[in-house]
Amino acid sequence: MSGSPPARSRSQDSLQNKPEELGGTGQAPNRQELGELRRQRAQLSVVVHASKRPLSVMRETRDRRHGRRRWMQGPGHGNVACALHRLAIALRAVVLLAALFLWSACFFPAPIEEEAAIPDEPPGFDEANDIRPPIGTVSIDLDDGGIRAFALTRVNDINLEQTLYWRAIVDYGGFVVATVPVSIRPEQRERNPVSHQYSPCTEPDSIFAKEGTDSTIYLVLSDAEFVFQDQFFTPENLNRPFRVEGDRVVVWVSWPLRLEGECPRLPTP
Repeated sequence: MSGSPPARSRSQDSLQNKPEELGGTGQAPNRQELGELRRQRAQLSVVVHASKRPLSVMRETRDRRHGRRRWMQGPGHGNVACALHRLAIALRAVVLLAALFLWSACFFPAPIEEEAAIPDEPPGFDEANDIRPPIGTVSIDLDDGGIRAFALTRVNDINLEQTLYWRAIVDYGGFVVATVPVSIRPEQRERNPVSHQYSPCTEPDSIFAKEGTDSTIYLVLSDAEFVFQDQFFTPENLNRPFRVEGDRVVVWVSWPLRLEGECPRLPTP
């Protein structure tokens, strides 16, 4: 192909046509001069290539460097931005460490302490303070009617919501006379104690209340209703007046009785 030869730079022409300007004599250079010539040519090549670099790239590079220096060292808002940047990095590190800790650790929530269930216990009383008269043999004078009070002045039950039941039972040597059971609602425990007015000279007790009869009176207490509501029981059924529903526990206090005298005779019409 025909065409004009590529233009050579002025620096290259001066280097090839004027070797004497580089320290030569116009003759073939020796080894030392050849080395010097090559070194100067290399420097000129660097200058040529650097001069061909676009100004915009060089300006952009200078701007970036200037901006970096201002970011790291510049006064004013540059320091504030730097501090915020470092704070953000520190916060990210803290959040990351916390997440790693929570992820690797095992957490067991504390068990919720449930209130212990109250056991279903039978009622009770204090034998030393809640019994009238004190435990022991009680003499009953039938000549004047033999009326005598027997009582539990206070009863207790940890199951506050339960209704209590009681009755008086008198054992006349095998034949048993029992009262109709009485209930005590929870709100009545304090003001309605267990109290029985024993009257041996009225029926049905007067049938069996005789001087010298081996007799015992009971006050029986339970938190369940009595199964048998009868008032008279024969020797074959001595346990029946004590039976309650569900065969639950019953508690009682007893006094031996010493019957003396004779019940007054009622006047005949």
